[in-house]
Amino acid sequence: MPILSTGVYNDTFLKFISTCFNTKIVKCREYMRFVITAIDYLNSTTNDCFFSLDRKSDNIINYTGKLKSCGSKPIQQFFSQREDLYPYLLVNLRSGASFTKVESKTKSTRLSGSSIGSNVFLGILRLTNMFNDPT
Repeated sequence: MPILSTGVYNDTFLKFISTCFNTKIVKCREYMRFVITAIDYLNSTTNDCFFSLDRKSDNIINYTGKLKSCGSKPIQQFFSQREDLYPYLLVNLRSGASFTKVESKTKSTRLSGSSIGSNVFLGILRLTNMFNDPT
């Protein structure tokens, strides 16, 4: 079974991984197309593709950085956009961030990117007390 690589890794590293696992590495440079297709499929076939938070969380991060719950948890409301899905902004947070404008099933444009990924982003939000834990 081949290993799918969605990142931009150097070939020496991929050859090393290929040798260690005795398999082929397949580079998937167009993985965003698969993500967009999956979102479109889930949106058209289910009613719980997206969710919104019904009320603001009362959680507070204290001076030590610990999360203190002061009340009830927000309620997640699941929904689907059906025909009103496009256009939308797709934000992919991994070791970096990528911002893509999706205009249709077949048309998308990468708008920007950042080397700051999800963990750094969440850490900054916690330090500035802008992060409320929705769970």
